[in-house]
Amino acid sequence: MRPAPSSPTPSCWNTCCGSWARTTPDTLAARHNLAYWRGEAGDAAGAAAAYTELLEHMLRVLGPDHPDTLVVRGSLARWRGEAGDATGAVTAYTELLEHKLRVLYLEPPRHPQRPPQSRLLASTGRGCRWRRRRFRAAAGRQGTCAR
Repeated sequence: MRPAPSSPTPSCWNTCCGSWARTTPDTLAARHNLAYWRGEAGDAAGAAAAYTELLEHMLRVLGPDHPDTLVVRGSLARWRGEAGDATGAVTAYTELLEHKLRVLYLEPPRHPQRPPQSRLLASTGRGCRWRRRRFRAAAGRQGTCAR
């Protein structure tokens, strides 16, 4: 009769599964929620620090153009501002806007999980449609849809 297998030690868990477990989509979502509620509880600096750490993981795991990475960048900018770093928040929002414009409107589709342009148009309203047409005309692009 064979002896029962022993349970893995914590060091074994960290060696084989620890780094994987920290980067699964569910874990990243839970870390996002924890950072958000930390800020809502009044610890804006702690939320900004948690979002900074989360952003590093998101960039490594999902890449800079993934929609969830862009959401985390926006949340980090918000909590930087709430923590009193207004200049850092403005800089982060400016960089995020430039990145979103490049990824969502000016480059051909690269990311399979990007929302369709039609859904984006419906969610942003008529005023944004008009601004987008003007922006594309200024950039030398024709039409109202970037396909």
